[in-house]
Amino acid sequence: MHIVDWDGLQVFLAVARTGRLSTAARRLDVEHTTVSRRLAALEAELAVQSPMPRQQGLIATRIARTTTALYAAKSLIGNAKTRVTSLGSLRGLPLLTYTSAFDMLQEARWFQPLRNSSAVSVTTNSTHALLAAALAGVGIAVLPRFVARQHDDLVVVSDDLAEHDVWLITHPEYRRDPRVRATADFLKRIATGPDGLS
Repeated sequence: MHIVDWDGLQVFLAVARTGRLSTAARRLDVEHTTVSRRLAALEAELAVQSPMPRQQGLIATRIARTTTALYAAKSLIGNAKTRVTSLGSLRGLPLLTYTSAFDMLQEARWFQPLRNSSAVSVTTNSTHALLAAALAGVGIAVLPRFVARQHDDLVVVSDDLAEHDVWLITHPEYRRDPRVRATADFLKRIATGPDGLS
């Protein structure tokens, strides 16, 4: 019998809604490490990922389409109408990006001259680090829209940098298990809901 990790699902929901592991941990009244551990365990079971997996023998169901864009804190740009389309339109503001390992999140052709320029002051593989830096007014950051929209003090200042499907991955041997089906339906509802991944 396959037992559904409901603790992991609760953690997934909290992280999806807050956009931050630390905030999710406070909301759930658990340690930051507990959130990370439960997410890792859930991923090993009822995985949610992008792009579509290449591994054979798995069932992949598209549950959302997520996008990234550039965001800035209102405190950084004030009332100025800011729209980043080129290096000049940055107005000398620092750019905060993902490392090259996450280029799929910032692959728009128009963005490449910017991310290869001296305007980039921070590169990281952490969405949470980019979010914290953007909220602190450090610069203009690449962020997933579903993360940034949870924060009223962030405003979008560009067109999409990337757009990708998010897939729910299950093992064929479990797909007819009622618990697994219930879990899959639950994750689909979260991913497509108002606080979801789209």
